[in-house]
This record gives sequence, structure tokens and C-alpha cells, in this order.
Amino acid sequence: MNENIITVTGNLCADPEQRETRNGVPMTTFRVASTHRYYSNRTGQWEEGVANFYDVVAYRQLALNARKSLNVGDAVILQGQFKQRRYERQDGSTGMGCEIEARLIGPDLGQGVATFLRARRGPSRPQEEETAPAGVDPRTGEIDPDTTGYLVDRDDEPQQSFPARGHDEASEDAEAQEEELVGAAD
Repeated sequence: MNENIITVTGNLCADPEQRETRNGVPMTTFRVASTHRYYSNRTGQWEEGVANFYDVVAYRQLALNARKSLNVGDAVILQGQFKQRRYERQDGSTGMGCEIEARLIGPDLGQGVATFLRARRGPSRPQEEETAPAGVDPRTGEIDPDTTGYLVDRDDEPQQSFPARGHDEASEDAEAQEEELVGAAD
């Protein structure tokens, strides 16, 4: 079977919307604008090409993660299957539309920085409540700016940078090994 796989970079036109299919499967939809930039030999400058707009749909865990992670204006890179779909208008006529059924969605790190939090697949017991990692609001998934990590203001350069977890212990171990080697050489 031939699949039309497409990779797109662009910016979200609006906040993602989350719904469920008739079978209760989580589904998130959003629209991405992608503008081709090119170097014009005529003007000697970079210029904006024509903007392309893509409807994107994600299902299951990807849908849940996308809804919690993406906001209007975010620069993303996504890959998925390019599909045509038939739909019925309110007046009863039919139309055709195209959309990307996303398989992968991530931040475009050429446009900024991101912090990754691994999503849990779900509670191990039905009564067990899911807990958010330290420094993350369990209701919204937002990171508390007072916690350690690599935090950025959306409109600015990184404001703070902290070493990754375990960095201090690793540095101490490396220094101890270096002292042992220096001591052995003397």
C-alpha cells in the first residue's frame, strides 16, 4: 500500500482543539501555516514565499500530548500521512478536503528551545491518580518557572540555565577520578 507521507515545518494558526471520536478515541486538531523562504538573486535578500495552510489531526496519546504542549504561534515540525477526505456541508452538498494525520509532532528547535517531559502511559491501577513531575502543574501541565530547568520566555532568549539532574554528582566523580590519576602519576 502506498502512503503519502509529508513533513511540514510551520507555526500554529490557533490553539489546538481536543475532541473525541464516536468511539471515544482522543483527537486533537489544529492548523499550521508554512511559508517557504528563499534567497532572491534579483534583490540579494531572503524573501517570503506563498504561505501554505495545513489541517492537522492527531489521535490517541499524540493528541493528548499535542493539546497539552502546543499553543498558537508555536513553531513545529510534524510528519504524517497526507489524506483526502470527503465531508458533507450543512446544505447537504459534499466537498473534498486534505489533512495531515500526524504521526510525529515536535517543536522546531531551529526557532527556539524546549523542555521535554516524558508522558506517562496511564495509571497502573484504575483508582491511582496520575501525578505530575515536580514543578509541573498537574491540571495544566505548565512548568513552574521557579523550578530548575532550562526555561525561556517565549519572546526572549533563554533567561536561566541550570545543570541537568545528576550533573553535580557526575562532576564530583570525574574530579575524584582525575585526582586519582594525577596522584598516581606523581
